Amino acid sequence: MVSIPAPSFDAQRAWQYTKEVTAFGPRPVGSANHKKIEQYILSHVKGDQVEDDDFVADTIEGKFPVHNIVAKFPGTRDGILVVAGHYDTNYPFRNNGYVGANYGQKNARVIASGWFGLTAKKPCESGRILTASMERVI
Repeated sequence: MVSIPAPSFDAQRAWQYTKEVTAFGPRPVGSANHKKIEQYILSHVKGDQVEDDDFVADTIEGKFPVHNIVAKFPGTRDGILVVAGHYDTNYPFRNNGYVGANYGQKNARVIASGWFGLTAKKPCESGRILTASMERVI
């Protein structure tokens, strides 16, 4: 059996990412803050291969632009490690200041800490980050 050291997790940096994302305020899909968080994510994956998955979601609340981000980095052996989450805040709470400090921030924390930390260390497996623009609007 091959022993591979476990990746480290920087709790302080994870908390810092959480504070940075929370500072954007509510991020319902289609909002200015939603676009700002997309740019924040893209600024952290510079140098990685980035693919866009854009479409318009036709929901009972209306039509919403969806911009999913798929970033990739090469590994040194077979396998793919996936870090996934969504970066919007809950659309039904868009008018009450909800920033997702518990549920919504978890995804931002996982994305930021997992991806940004792992790409710095280039783990053995290839990596993929899947960031969903919109979890739900109803």
